[in-house]
Amino acid sequence: EQWGRKGPVPEEVKEKIVASINAGKPVIAYCSSLDLGLIVGYKDDGKTLLVHDYGKDETPFELPLDKLGPMQFYLETVGTIPSPRERLLESLKLAILHGRRGKTEVVGRTYYYGDTAIGEWIKALENADLRNKEKYQVLYQANGINFATLLDCRKAAVEFLDNNKVNVNPKAARQLSKAIEACEREVKFLEKYLPLFKTPLSEWTADVRKKQVGVLEKLRKLDAAPITFFEAVLKAEGENAPEVTVDLTPWISE
Repeated sequence: EQWGRKGPVPEEVKEKIVASINAGKPVIAYCSSLDLGLIVGYKDDGKTLLVHDYGKDETPFELPLDKLGPMQFYLETVGTIPSPRERLLESLKLAILHGRRGKTEVVGRTYYYGDTAIGEWIKALENADLRNKEKYQVLYQANGINFATLLDCRKAAVEFLDNNKVNVNPKAARQLSKAIEACEREVKFLEKYLPLFKTPLSEWTADVRKKQVGVLEKLRKLDAAPITFFEAVLKAEGENAPEVTVDLTPWISE
C-alpha cells in the first residue's frame, strides 16, 4: 500500500504522464512526499520517473512509478519561456505582493500573508488552549513547520537573488545586494532560534510559547526589510511594483 492506495498506479496514469513528457510538458505531482515535485522525464517505458523532488538532493531523482503520489497536474499549453531578467522581476513582484497583501478570503477560508500572517501566528500562540487537544497539537505542528519553512525559503531566496545579480543593471544590482544582505540576516536569526521551535510537545509550555512569541515579534522587522529593496530594484529597472494594502513602515523604520 502506497499513499493509501492499494495496488499499482493505474496504467492510464502512466500513459498520461508519458504522453505529457513526450509533448515537452513536465508534470507537477506529489513524488516522495507531500511537497509537490516536477516530473521531467521517464525510463523503462514510464515505470521509472525522473523528477525534481523537493526532498531529494539528487537531480533528477529516480522515482518508481508505484511510489508516485495521489495527484498530478498536467499543462495544457506551454508559453514563451521568460528571460532570466523577466523571471527575476516577476519573482520580486510576487514577493512584494504576498509580503504586503494582508489577507484574502477564498471559498469561506481566510489566507494570511507576510506580516499579517506573522501577527496571526503570534495571536495563535498567545491563545493556545490545552483543553482542546486536537487544535493544540495542530498548532504545535504548524508552529514548528512554519518556522522551519521560513528558514528554508529565506536560504533559497539568498541563492536565487545572488545568482541573478548579473541580470539587472548596476543600480538595481546594488539594491539587490542589499536585499540579499537582509535575507542573510534573517537566515542567521532563524537558524539561531530553530531549536526553540523544535521543542518537544511534552515540553511546549506557556513559558516556551512566550519566548517563541518574542522571537516572532523580532522576526517581523527582519522579514519586512527585503521588501523595500525589492521595490528599489524594480524602480531601478523601470518596472512598477504591484499595488499593495499593508503598510510595513513601522517594522522597517524601527
